[in-house]
Amino acid sequence: MDIDRLDPHAHTTDSKALSSLKNFRIGLLALSIDVRTGRLPKEQLQNLKTNRLSRLLGHGKDREKSPLELSEDRYPDIDLCPTSLDPDLIDSLLARGYVEPSAVQASLDRSPPFISIDTEPSWRRAWYGYRSTDAEYAQSMAALERDFAAYAFVEAPIIMHVFGILLHAARIGYGKTLAQTQKACRAYVDDLVANNKLVLTTAFSKGFRTDTGYGGLGYTDVNTPEFKNLETYLTTSINKAWSRKLPALAAELHDMLKADPEQFTQQTTINNSPNCSVYWNVSLLQHIAPAAFAQTLLVLEPNTQIMVIQGLATRYERGHSAEVCATELPWLAKVYRQLRKATRILGPMSRYRLDTTLAHYLAPLLPSKSESEKPKSKVASKPKLTSTD
Repeated sequence: MDIDRLDPHAHTTDSKALSSLKNFRIGLLALSIDVRTGRLPKEQLQNLKTNRLSRLLGHGKDREKSPLELSEDRYPDIDLCPTSLDPDLIDSLLARGYVEPSAVQASLDRSPPFISIDTEPSWRRAWYGYRSTDAEYAQSMAALERDFAAYAFVEAPIIMHVFGILLHAARIGYGKTLAQTQKACRAYVDDLVANNKLVLTTAFSKGFRTDTGYGGLGYTDVNTPEFKNLETYLTTSINKAWSRKLPALAAELHDMLKADPEQFTQQTTINNSPNCSVYWNVSLLQHIAPAAFAQTLLVLEPNTQIMVIQGLATRYERGHSAEVCATELPWLAKVYRQLRKATRILGPMSRYRLDTTLAHYLAPLLPSKSESEKPKSKVASKPKLTSTD
């Protein structure tokens, strides 16, 4: 993407929007100069997610300035992170040299001043409060507080954006005190959990990352004890809610195995599928009865059966999750024993195929008790798999 080809008139004729695009081009040019001359390491571009005021106030006066802060000092009249483009896209453009035009357009469409107050999420508008007049800031915060009172924020990354914005507001003397704000935020989480409103798309046993921000914006107040306490509170609450939901999710996965085994494998392993692998690091298969799971495997088509068993091995070999292995391997041992028992009544080829597949993919993963149940015959090579695996 060539910044010189950006035509402000192609997006809008509004004077404020035109000025924003002009500032964006100037800021991007300044960043490009400093990156190309080596004064600004590419890794520093991620720090654009935090606003300049936060960087100025977030550290002591005696510390050494970062390369990004030196660039800001070098161009005091230029905003190096204008509102028009997500910092992630600026990073991609300057660090890797390319960004999808459609991504630029989407960023412009959701950024002030191109998006209207009626369509822009209240938390995003409030995030830019440091650029606002007092009247504009009050208007943005009022919209945020209305959505907060209506429990409109249900996704963890957005919730933490809201908490950070509210904490910062309290810190500068707007609205509630810090103590009142923390109490209100904890109550917000409690209500979402009690009413099953939290969006649970993955587990957060190790917490979700706050250093990279969300939606192209860094978290406000992220380095304060109050923010970190609320982050821990939200993470703990999500884990508790998630744990209560695991048996039902496991039942859904078992049904998926029956209806679409390939999708089951995609959802439970690290892979290159375009579909999101939601459960690759979530301990939940132990909630499926081993006998029922084994029976489902036994009725699968031969190639599909091999694919699923191979996928199970991949889950524990490449999952890099000690928690998943510790919780699910005892369950897997029971599944293994059920399958070994079933080989006694299978036909010659089905018995050979299952014995061979279990010996190569599952037996090496299991405790010594199950190891002793390996087939005595040696297998020279792994079964040849078709393109379906």
